[in-house]
Formats: sequence, structure tokens, C-alpha cells
Amino acid sequence: VGLAHLGPLLVLNRLCLSSGRCSAEGFTYQEPLAALRTLKLNWCKRITEAGLAHLGPLAALRELSLSHCGGITDAGLAHLG
Repeated sequence: VGLAHLGPLLVLNRLCLSSGRCSAEGFTYQEPLAALRTLKLNWCKRITEAGLAHLGPLAALRELSLSHCGGITDAGLAHLG
């Protein structure tokens, strides 16, 4: 799921995509997410460790929930900075 359609939501600070078919690769277009502080991706089975690198530039992000994503290790979390 791409996130480019969120462009008009410049002050979006919480986003819950849990139980969705999303992947972290969808966060390659991050400009509208500059204010994002909370991101919940629980049960998103398509989240990969390499995809987590796309979340690293989200400077305002303070809370990230990845429960039940499976396959995420400390090495993958290192991409978050």
C-alpha cells in the first residue's frame, strides 16, 4: 500500500495500519508524514527487516508498534537508527 495519497494530511501524527496488507516499503514517500509520532503496524505480515530502513527518516516518530509482524530481529530494528 503506497502512502502518497496521504499528501494532504500534513499534520497527521498517528497512523494505524494494523492487520493490513502494508509493507514498510510503502513509506518510501514520506514527505507528508513529517509530523508522524505514532505508527502501528501490528499483524502486518509483509513488514521486512530491509523495509524498516524506510522508517528511519521519520524524525518525529516516537512510538512504533510491530507486534506479531514476525521475522523482525534486532538487526532489522537497527535500520531505525
